[in-house]
Amino acid sequence: MAAPVLEFSRVTLIFDDVVALENVSFRVGAGSSLVILGVAASGKSVLLKLSMGLLRPDAGQIYLFGEKIDDLPEQDLFVFRRQVGMVFQESALFDSLTVEENVAYPLVNQEGHAPPPDQVEARVRQALSFVELEQAIDKLPSELSGGMRRRVAIARALVNDPRLVLYDSPTAGLDPITAHTIMTLVLKARDTANVTSLLVTHRLQNGHLLANFRYDAASGTLVPAAHNGASRRTETRFLVLHKGKLMFDGDQEELNRQTDPYVRKFAMRL
Repeated sequence: MAAPVLEFSRVTLIFDDVVALENVSFRVGAGSSLVILGVAASGKSVLLKLSMGLLRPDAGQIYLFGEKIDDLPEQDLFVFRRQVGMVFQESALFDSLTVEENVAYPLVNQEGHAPPPDQVEARVRQALSFVELEQAIDKLPSELSGGMRRRVAIARALVNDPRLVLYDSPTAGLDPITAHTIMTLVLKARDTANVTSLLVTHRLQNGHLLANFRYDAASGTLVPAAHNGASRRTETRFLVLHKGKLMFDGDQEELNRQTDPYVRKFAMRL
C-alpha cells in the first residue's frame, strides 16, 4: 500500500467506563474503499468521528494524510478537515437553508479560506451537477425526497474536492432502487476523482458493489470490475466491529472464508 490516507494505531476510546473502541488498528490508501460493518453500538460511527478529529482517543495514534492528528489543537485541525467530506446519517441538512446554501456551507465557513462568492456559486453548481440535482438548487430540504436529500448531502461532502469522504449509513431507510443510485454516486466519486471512501453500512450489498464494481463514465453506470480487461479486484477492504473490538480486517474473499460466528453473519449474504 502507498502512504495511507488514514491510519489508526491501537486506538482506544472510552465513554463513562463504556468501551467505544478498543485497540483498533487499520490503514487505508488513496483511492481505495473501506467498508465498516457491525451491529448497532459496535463503534462504527465513533470510528468516523475520530477520523476527522471530532473525538479524541484515550490511547493510540491517528494519522490523517500522513500527519498525526489525535493531539492537535482544534484550530490546527481545520486544515485537515477541509480535505475530508462527511455524509452524516439521515443527511443532516439545515432545514432553514436552501439546497444551494446547504452545499455552500463548507465553503463559506472556512475561516480565512472562503472563496469569492462567484467561485462559491460555480463550485456549488458543479457539485450539484455531479449528483444530478442542479435543478433543485433553490429548493428547501423539506421539498425533497429522502433520496434527493442524500444526494444533496453527498454534493456538500464533495464541494471542497476532498481527498477522503466518510459515509455514515448513506443508504439507510431508502428503497433498493434509490439506495443503488446513492451507491453509484459513491463509486463515481471514488473512480473519477480518486477519492478515498470509508463507508459505514448495514446493507451488505453496498460492500459488494464497492468491492466488485467500478463506475464507467462513458455509460454513467456501474460495471463489473473486470469490465474491458480491468482488474477483477478493487482496492476494497472490510472491517467488522463488535463492542468496539476489531473482529476482522481483510478483503471480501477473506471475509467469506471466516468461521467466527459473528463475522460470518456479514459474510453469508455478500
